[in-house]
Amino acid sequence: MVVFVQLCDLTCWLDKSNAGKDCLYGTPAFWGFVLLMSLGTIGFNVANSVSDAICFDVLGSGGEMGYGRQRVFGTVGFGITAFLAGWTIDWYSAGNATKDYTPAFVLVFVLTCVDLLCCTKLKLPHIPRSESILKDVGKLLKHRHILIFLVFAILAGINDSFIIYYLFWYLEDLADQTNTQANIKLLEGLVVAAETLVGEVIFFSLSGRILKRIGYGHTLTLCFLCYAIRLAAISAIPNPWWVLSIELLMQGPTYAMCYTTIVAYASAVSPPGASATMQGLVAGMDDGFGYAIGSMAGGLLYHWQGGRVAFAICATLALVSSVSHGILYHFMLKGTMVKAELFNLSYGDFIVKYHYHAHRSFTTNNNSSDDRHTRNFPSQGIGFLKTHIIVSHLLSQLVEFMQHGHPPHSNGAIPHYE
Repeated sequence: MVVFVQLCDLTCWLDKSNAGKDCLYGTPAFWGFVLLMSLGTIGFNVANSVSDAICFDVLGSGGEMGYGRQRVFGTVGFGITAFLAGWTIDWYSAGNATKDYTPAFVLVFVLTCVDLLCCTKLKLPHIPRSESILKDVGKLLKHRHILIFLVFAILAGINDSFIIYYLFWYLEDLADQTNTQANIKLLEGLVVAAETLVGEVIFFSLSGRILKRIGYGHTLTLCFLCYAIRLAAISAIPNPWWVLSIELLMQGPTYAMCYTTIVAYASAVSPPGASATMQGLVAGMDDGFGYAIGSMAGGLLYHWQGGRVAFAICATLALVSSVSHGILYHFMLKGTMVKAELFNLSYGDFIVKYHYHAHRSFTTNNNSSDDRHTRNFPSQGIGFLKTHIIVSHLLSQLVEFMQHGHPPHSNGAIPHYE
């Protein structure tokens, strides 16, 4: 018996992109990565907002302009670490088809241990507690200019997140197109080093002077304009190595200046005892909500239009934000003030607050040549002197309030949007 079997060729056309997505999104590794990234981002944002609040509390009332000089040390560490990580990854992966990120994880683990050790030795000031944090923050949110400020903090977060999450992706795509993949990780490390060790160092150091000269409002408008220039320039580069000069020049007036403006203004308007809450609120708008929108919308733009067009669209958004903020500031926000000294301050709190500043000023000014007189002063004399200082300051507050409708801020000016 002879059986004839007919053989036929079957061809199955499978969309590789869809197959890759199905395989990727169904793996435990992908969802484990998503979970770890979420937990890491939560931890980072909590630590970031709390450390900013601690920094402003250490600087004291009216010390917002000195924040940049403290923050600059963080950016130096960031730049050095990024450069070392990029160089060690390329060195460790030499001759391999794929990059091995083990050196970066080892470096982070060692530096985290050092960081934790330093935190245990950190001496923090006593931070006053607010009786009703939500109530105090609610009072702030009733002010129109603060709500507008938070909206533009979200827009700043959108710009930052798109650059952070998609710049290196764009560079690697560009490297594939121009056949310059060999030292791409080294380039990425150099980019971060240029951003932090040059641009951020300069502008964090100068941020206080800039804010004093042109104010919060004009500074934020200029920051968005610089974002537009930066994003447009990135979208036009023909080679990934061109981005090095752009980031060298533009990271400072965009991220460093914008971040300092946002956190300094948040500190200036925060009620007593609610600085950490206010920093958390601003971080939630900027690093939270803004980053979420920027990463999601940016990913869709990048997928649909490609990196070059996506960066051009973000540049347009930044330009619109700059023009909008400039118009709103000129017609609605200029001259607006927040009576920060009146938030949740009872009469007793008022006396204690100004007595503390007055007594500290007196002892500082009389501590060098006349210290022996202070030490030998009778307790009744000290009490009389303190009472005299308190009464003098209360009278000055009353006169100032009658003339201008508000008591002066502890450093001579109430925080405002100018």
